[in-house]
Amino acid sequence: MSFFTLKTLAKCICVSKQWASLIRGEDFTKVYLSLSLERPRLMFMVTRFRTQPPEPEMSWFHNVCLEQRPEPGSLDVDMEALFHSVYQNEEPLLSSGQQQLRISYAPLTCSVTRPVRGLICLQLRNKFAICNPGAKTFRTLPEIEADPKTVIQSFLGYDKTTDVFKVLCITCQSGIFINLITTYQVCTIRFTAGEESWRPITCEYGHKPLTEGLFINGVLYYAAERYSDKSRVIMSFNVMSEEFSVIELSEQVRSDYGLHLVNYHGKIALSYFVNYKTGGLQMWVRNEMGEWLPKKNIKIPPWKETVEDITFSFRGTINGTNELVFTENALHGRKGLPYIVLFYDPEEKNLRRFDIENLEGRDHVKTFVDHVDSTWLM
Repeated sequence: MSFFTLKTLAKCICVSKQWASLIRGEDFTKVYLSLSLERPRLMFMVTRFRTQPPEPEMSWFHNVCLEQRPEPGSLDVDMEALFHSVYQNEEPLLSSGQQQLRISYAPLTCSVTRPVRGLICLQLRNKFAICNPGAKTFRTLPEIEADPKTVIQSFLGYDKTTDVFKVLCITCQSGIFINLITTYQVCTIRFTAGEESWRPITCEYGHKPLTEGLFINGVLYYAAERYSDKSRVIMSFNVMSEEFSVIELSEQVRSDYGLHLVNYHGKIALSYFVNYKTGGLQMWVRNEMGEWLPKKNIKIPPWKETVEDITFSFRGTINGTNELVFTENALHGRKGLPYIVLFYDPEEKNLRRFDIENLEGRDHVKTFVDHVDSTWLM
């Protein structure tokens, strides 16, 4: 049963209470996840105009969006997010274990964390839910009290020691007659559903987040602006101890690069855009000693012949194969055409191209690497 797909397991749950209890048990979840880690996925989040009614399993999101629409009295939701995933180490990539999930949302209200052990955190303004995209299930979290002008950003992490997920939420409030007020809160999500709540925590480094989070080995990383000197830094948050620390950026790193954080072989890196003419990837990588290594340059010889005149962004490395993953940087003028994903093996100097055909009607696409199947929340 541990080799069944999530779709098959969902059917097995309906067979008997005994099967449902086994599949939803903590021991089975751990075994299933350990096997899934050997078959990671690429997951695409496609935003587009809604084409179908919302899925019954995700009706909570549809109802929340109706509450939060900018036009009072409207009875419809204009946009939807399609989560589409395939096995990233198997060919053909286009049809290997495809999964899809659709949720409706009101424009400018929806944000999604990078996946962590098969789960994502969906944020709709001040409302949150932990979601299992493969199983099409979710668990709602308490709302954050905030006025419409408050900026709210959330991050998802996992504490291996206590086997719990945690959501870090940072709210920034400012106005003409008040000083900047920033609050830091954490919500702990355990395997057994309980009364989750937000707990205030302290941070001695006043800052506001600038990017989404990157979770590696128990630590959340994100770029931020420090209030004390307005400098840009990388913040790290230890999910177990719930302590913050600051990673300084040298002047050269700040001037050379944007703030695009990626996982490069288990290390955090700041990557630059890929030159479509030369196929050159440039980045700064931080080592185990906390030092930024000299600028890394990777040349990809067959680039021009493979991708034509399209700009790409580096998304990180594939766990296990160490291949580099690139996806289209912009989609302007390419609607109706396949979405391109590139895998590059630096040792074999082999560049593979995959045209993803099933992302029709897209307005924007985000790509996540190393997503896995999980029976959490089933």
